[in-house]
Amino acid sequence: SVAATTVDEYWQDCQEEYARIFEEFTPDAADKQGAEVKLDESFGTRYFFNAKYNGVEYRYMQIYTVHQDSLLSGSSLYIFTFTARADLFDSFYDNEQNLDVLAILSNFKFD
Repeated sequence: SVAATTVDEYWQDCQEEYARIFEEFTPDAADKQGAEVKLDESFGTRYFFNAKYNGVEYRYMQIYTVHQDSLLSGSSLYIFTFTARADLFDSFYDNEQNLDVLAILSNFKFD
Protein backbone atom coordinates (compact mmCIF):
# COMPACT_ATOMS: atom_id res chain seq x y z
CA SER A 1 0.00 0.00 0.00
CA VAL A 2 1.09 3.58 -0.63
CA ALA A 3 2.02 5.63 2.43
CA ALA A 4 -0.68 8.04 3.57
CA THR A 5 -0.01 11.67 2.74
CA THR A 6 -3.02 13.28 4.44
CA VAL A 7 -4.72 12.86 7.80
CA ASP A 8 -7.83 11.45 6.07
CA GLU A 9 -5.73 8.87 4.20
CA TYR A 10 -4.05 7.87 7.45
CA TRP A 11 -7.46 7.47 9.10
CA GLN A 12 -8.52 5.21 6.22
CA ASP A 13 -5.40 3.06 6.74
CA CYS A 14 -6.07 2.89 10.49
CA GLN A 15 -9.65 1.76 9.92
CA GLU A 16 -8.39 -1.19 7.88
CA GLU A 17 -5.98 -2.13 10.66
CA TYR A 18 -8.61 -1.72 13.40
CA ALA A 19 -10.99 -3.99 11.47
CA ARG A 20 -8.29 -6.69 11.59
CA ILE A 21 -7.32 -6.39 15.27
CA PHE A 22 -10.66 -5.84 17.03
CA GLU A 23 -13.43 -8.45 17.36
CA GLU A 24 -15.84 -5.81 16.05
CA PHE A 25 -15.01 -2.38 14.65
CA THR A 26 -17.70 0.19 13.86
CA PRO A 27 -16.71 3.73 12.84
CA ASP A 28 -19.32 6.45 13.19
CA ALA A 29 -21.09 7.47 10.00
CA ALA A 30 -18.95 9.53 7.63
CA ASP A 31 -21.04 12.66 8.20
CA LYS A 32 -20.25 12.43 11.94
CA GLN A 33 -16.49 12.22 11.34
CA GLY A 34 -13.80 14.74 10.56
CA ALA A 35 -14.63 17.68 12.83
CA GLU A 36 -11.77 20.14 13.19
CA VAL A 37 -10.32 20.38 16.71
CA LYS A 38 -7.63 22.67 18.06
CA LEU A 39 -4.72 21.13 19.99
CA ASP A 40 -2.49 23.91 21.30
CA GLU A 41 -1.68 25.92 18.15
CA SER A 42 -2.29 23.05 15.71
CA PHE A 43 -5.56 21.92 14.19
CA GLY A 44 -6.51 18.28 14.10
CA THR A 45 -9.29 16.10 12.79
CA ARG A 46 -11.52 14.13 15.17
CA TYR A 47 -12.84 10.61 14.55
CA PHE A 48 -15.10 8.32 16.62
CA PHE A 49 -15.56 4.56 16.57
CA ASN A 50 -16.69 1.61 18.68
CA ALA A 51 -14.69 -1.59 18.97
CA LYS A 52 -15.02 -4.79 20.92
CA TYR A 53 -12.00 -6.29 22.68
CA ASN A 54 -12.17 -9.44 24.86
CA GLY A 55 -15.96 -9.29 24.64
CA VAL A 56 -16.20 -5.72 26.00
CA GLU A 57 -17.39 -2.85 23.81
CA TYR A 58 -15.34 0.34 23.97
CA ARG A 59 -15.88 3.77 22.44
CA TYR A 60 -12.92 5.69 21.04
CA MET A 61 -12.29 9.28 20.09
CA GLN A 62 -9.11 10.02 18.19
CA ILE A 63 -7.66 13.31 17.04
CA TYR A 64 -5.08 13.20 14.27
CA THR A 65 -2.92 16.29 13.89
CA VAL A 66 0.25 17.26 12.08
CA HIS A 67 2.43 19.53 14.20
CA GLN A 68 5.44 21.51 13.03
CA ASP A 69 8.31 20.63 15.35
CA SER A 70 11.00 23.30 15.49
CA LEU A 71 13.44 20.97 17.28
CA LEU A 72 13.17 18.31 14.60
CA SER A 73 13.03 20.80 11.71
CA GLY A 74 9.94 19.15 10.32
CA SER A 75 6.50 17.93 11.17
CA SER A 76 5.11 14.84 12.86
CA LEU A 77 1.73 13.15 13.00
CA TYR A 78 0.29 12.96 16.51
CA ILE A 79 -2.72 10.86 17.50
CA PHE A 80 -4.55 11.68 20.73
CA THR A 81 -6.77 8.75 21.77
CA PHE A 82 -9.46 8.70 24.44
CA THR A 83 -11.01 5.31 25.24
CA ALA A 84 -13.74 4.28 27.67
CA ARG A 85 -16.23 1.47 27.94
CA ALA A 86 -19.00 2.34 25.51
CA ASP A 87 -21.60 2.65 28.27
CA LEU A 88 -19.42 5.13 30.21
CA PHE A 89 -17.93 7.16 27.36
CA ASP A 90 -20.30 10.14 27.53
CA SER A 91 -19.80 10.59 31.27
CA PHE A 92 -16.06 11.08 30.70
CA TYR A 93 -16.19 12.89 27.38
CA ASP A 94 -18.07 15.97 28.54
CA ASN A 95 -19.36 16.50 32.06
CA GLU A 96 -20.39 19.40 34.27
CA GLN A 97 -17.38 19.08 36.58
CA ASN A 98 -15.07 19.78 33.64
CA LEU A 99 -13.08 16.66 34.62
CA ASP A 100 -13.22 15.20 31.18
CA VAL A 101 -11.38 14.71 27.92
CA LEU A 102 -12.51 18.11 26.58
CA ALA A 103 -10.85 19.80 29.58
CA ILE A 104 -7.69 17.80 28.97
CA LEU A 105 -7.65 18.83 25.32
CA SER A 106 -8.10 22.50 26.21
CA ASN A 107 -4.94 22.27 28.34
CA PHE A 108 -2.84 20.25 25.88
CA LYS A 109 0.48 21.88 24.90
CA PHE A 110 3.19 20.89 22.44
CA ASP A 111 6.65 21.57 23.84
